[in-house]
Amino acid sequence: MSRASEVVRQADTVLLDFDGPVCSVFAGLPDTEVANRLRKVLRDKGVNVSDDVEGTNDPMAVLEFAAGQLELVPDVEDVLIAGERQAVLSAEPTPFATDFMAAVRASGKRLAIVSNNSASAIRDYLTIVGAVTHVEFIAGRAYGRPDLMKPHVFPVREALRALGMPAGTAVLIGDSVSDIEVSNRAGVASIGYANKPGKAERLHAAGATAIVGDPSGMLTLLTALSDSAR
Repeated sequence: MSRASEVVRQADTVLLDFDGPVCSVFAGLPDTEVANRLRKVLRDKGVNVSDDVEGTNDPMAVLEFAAGQLELVPDVEDVLIAGERQAVLSAEPTPFATDFMAAVRASGKRLAIVSNNSASAIRDYLTIVGAVTHVEFIAGRAYGRPDLMKPHVFPVREALRALGMPAGTAVLIGDSVSDIEVSNRAGVASIGYANKPGKAERLHAAGATAIVGDPSGMLTLLTALSDSAR
């Protein structure tokens, strides 16, 4: 049995990152397009956008920049949420992710999404793919508080509190270094989902408890749950 299979089988609580392990959010609507919309909000308000923010494709980075202009955060946040909700309409499902979520619940484990994306966009996507009933709680981005995004422990602790489960029962499955960092800070195990070249090394260096690769990663975890149910 692989280390990742062992970790997910032993956990009573599964915390699942959204963009990556569940789907590719910006597969149809590029993240660059959404970032451009956010930059336009800032420019229209007379804000000088820094060079690094001008060059980023990451909408979250633009939102974090907007936090320096607190009165503008709601304007940027609203445009970002609208962009995310549009994006999930053409998001690319991660192979076996929906089956994995169903297997988590069928095994009696608790399941929550812990993400820097908005809860409304996550709920939209889960509804589209028929998985919304599998997920007990969605800890999405706190409105107007980009400072509470992962790797801040707030969303992980919010999910565990909502489920009534201690950190020691949980594993967080995520594809970014921030997922591993927040796992370590919150005291939960972590499975790094290495869906791009070089990620396995970065996730391992960040301290992931175990790592699975792509595209077989979610299938590995699904198989582990299916085997344990026999």
